[in-house]
Amino acid sequence: MKRRLPLLGLLLLGLSCDLINPNEEEVSFLRIEEIGLEVRNGGIEEGSPSEKIIDVWLNVNDELIGAYEMPVDIPILNQGPVDIKIFGGIQINGLSTERTRYPFYDFYNTEIELIPGASVTLEPTLNYIADVLVFNNEDFEGTGFQFERSVTSDTIMESIPNPDPSDVLQGDKIGALYLDEERDHFKVNSTLELDLAFKNIAYIELDYKVEGPFTVGLRRSQPSILDYSIAGFNPSLDENGQAQWNHVYVELNQAIDLLGNEDEYEIFIEGYNTGMGVKTYYFDNVKVIHPLQ
Repeated sequence: MKRRLPLLGLLLLGLSCDLINPNEEEVSFLRIEEIGLEVRNGGIEEGSPSEKIIDVWLNVNDELIGAYEMPVDIPILNQGPVDIKIFGGIQINGLSTERTRYPFYDFYNTEIELIPGASVTLEPTLNYIADVLVFNNEDFEGTGFQFERSVTSDTIMESIPNPDPSDVLQGDKIGALYLDEERDHFKVNSTLELDLAFKNIAYIELDYKVEGPFTVGLRRSQPSILDYSIAGFNPSLDENGQAQWNHVYVELNQAIDLLGNEDEYEIFIEGYNTGMGVKTYYFDNVKVIHPLQ
């Protein structure tokens, strides 16, 4: 069963040890600054190791201790050798109030010695769960790519060399679109038809670096075309107004149910220029992931 916690639940779990208010001399601490991701075989099947794991879900001796935003020092009452399992937590559809343990990452497992008053630092790295997932990847590195212009779009997506080589996530190319005051709308649909019928869970992962808002959605192609916008995202600007790369996990379950659990789906990305001047949209490492069955 998928476990999801709203922000309040995360805060309560994170404060659970504080509520007990133990003597610090009797408590051990586990420090985790970040969780990484490794892909197998150079990412041939699983794609890029890009991720945005922001929470650590911690089990000690197979008991859930809590979910915590990183970096964090987690107080633990156990002493001596303990079994540690670490799961990666994400924001669903980019929402800070909707968090869950990502179901497609395997857990990190190790044994550590806990000493009262001392701290242990771990640097966990996760993998995708092996041999049970289907990956549909687009990294824009080939001569063609899996997105085409919608009939309503004012412009097309291009595969271009990354204009800032120092800012490459992986590989050399990205998918790019440009909007201005005349061409103020884009919509691109995936050309690969996805069999998502009756999948109990599925996600889109993607990286984006954009100067304007956009949405991600699911299109049913049979028996009639029907689009469902799932999530909208704001420009990925820093405090200086410069676009930065961001990673997002888009949950498809509700869209699949509402569109009728048909056999053929496509994903789409759509954006509008709501201001003045040229707006640049960069995308990379688009994945649709679901279980084999």
